[in-house]
Amino acid sequence: MNEKYYFFGFLFILFLSFIVQIFFPSFWQFFLFPLIGISFFLLFFPRYLRYTRIFPSIPISFFLFFFLFFFLLSIFFGTTTNSYSLSFSKNIIPLLFPLFGEEIFRYFVIYPNQKKKLCLFYTFGLFFLDINFSNLFSLENRIQLFSYFSSTIIPLFSFHLLFSYFAYHRYPTLLFRFFLICFLLFFSFSLKLNWFSQGVFSLFLAFLFFILLFSYQKKKKGVSYFKRLSSIKPLLFFFLFFLFFAGFMLGFWNYEPIAIVSNSMANVFQKGDVVIFHKISSEEKEAIPENTIVVYRLGSDFIVHRVIKVIRPYHDVLYETKGDQNSSSDSFYVHPSQILGIYSFSIKSMGWPAIWLHSFLERK
Repeated sequence: MNEKYYFFGFLFILFLSFIVQIFFPSFWQFFLFPLIGISFFLLFFPRYLRYTRIFPSIPISFFLFFFLFFFLLSIFFGTTTNSYSLSFSKNIIPLLFPLFGEEIFRYFVIYPNQKKKLCLFYTFGLFFLDINFSNLFSLENRIQLFSYFSSTIIPLFSFHLLFSYFAYHRYPTLLFRFFLICFLLFFSFSLKLNWFSQGVFSLFLAFLFFILLFSYQKKKKGVSYFKRLSSIKPLLFFFLFFLFFAGFMLGFWNYEPIAIVSNSMANVFQKGDVVIFHKISSEEKEAIPENTIVVYRLGSDFIVHRVIKVIRPYHDVLYETKGDQNSSSDSFYVHPSQILGIYSFSIKSMGWPAIWLHSFLERK
């Protein structure tokens, strides 16, 4: 068999996986996909042993770093139970069997040829194999679709790129992915993150591992520390910018952005602007003076209006708010527990992309 047979054979498997997943999802998940993984394993494992370099210290370090990182984040975000278990038929068959075959196939087709376009094709193909199209086509609206892409598709693709980079440099991707799957199976909890945070966290983690391995590659070639640092300076700059921006968007810092969707405060900021507000403590929320512009939550909506009156019934505090351009005040009082922060400044027209995206997702 030569490279051409591998290429067209893999194309046929991708086409077959798409058709079978749509019409026979259970057959694909519990029989055909594991069978393909076992076939890959039997076909390529002898050659895999001939090509691979087993450096157990690197995958073990990878796993220990991942575990420590996960533990630290779990303290900050909290945890929730995940959908994985040690059930042999439910999770071990559809997860472990295809994993062995996929990673052995990835290593065999990526490392020996070193053709970047072909490596990208196989990376996209293996990523395509792992997509659950039955779940994808069962989504009912655009919000669910967008959430699925952020929480599932983006993390999946980022780690497929990472594993292909490992294989390209002759590291045993099977061990890396095996550790991750075992972590999911043996630890029945995951980080308590929303769909957007899951996507950001996965990109952050994949990029961090890429930088660490890239630096390790330079070290193995005898490059000095300062030259290694200089070679990854653009990557570090991008990584730190991404970390800061993601933290800013997710509200990790004292300041947080919000897109304005109406002109109720047009004399201060207009629809499409981004308002940056400063988070305040519980004590400060109960001592907000009149004429202060506050950001508060009403259900799932965020409102930015001015406090026009402070009401103190008994030992409680309530605020009457109003948009400067509205003819009357809001039809409800705002409790301090609803308040998120105080208006700091606005950025002209930077909120339109978020508004357009929200409008697109809400459209039926």
